[in-house]
Amino acid sequence: MKNTFAFEHKDFKELIDWFWQEWGRKKHHVDRDGFCQCESESLIRRSNDPNKMRAFLIVSMFIDRFFYTHYSNYENFRSKFKIPKLHSHPTAGYHPADWFCHGVRGSEVSIDWLDVEKITLTAINDIKKSENNIGKFFNETKEILPEEVKMDFNSHGELTKCGEKIKEILLKHW
Repeated sequence: MKNTFAFEHKDFKELIDWFWQEWGRKKHHVDRDGFCQCESESLIRRSNDPNKMRAFLIVSMFIDRFFYTHYSNYENFRSKFKIPKLHSHPTAGYHPADWFCHGVRGSEVSIDWLDVEKITLTAINDIKKSENNIGKFFNETKEILPEEVKMDFNSHGELTKCGEKIKEILLKHW
């Protein structure tokens, strides 16, 4: 599907670069491939576009975890798309993208769903262009996508409202 949204980033890699530039403006607990949960709201608030930052983190981190779990050529994918990781705090490991659907201590946050859709469309279109036969991967995994969304965006085993919206957008463009 062609990206018909007006968007200031020409591609997903440019959007990822924007994140790393924003991230580089402050000192961090984790100086590797991402940042710690405790820094997330501060990073979003201090970015030059908090709505876009939250949308980017929701979409890109879900896509990265999905590819890590299901894509046999993940290292190649990761070499092209250096999506940040959200380090779990205080235990080791990574936290799912659902973290960005809530503020500190579960408070409500504003999510710009148009930005989420723009970023989703940009990311998926660019990933599909990134290597031969990756379109086959998208086709083969579309059936499992809803269950994967439910695993990342759930509360007590139920899909959250944020997860419902993410699932709808991902399935539309996957």
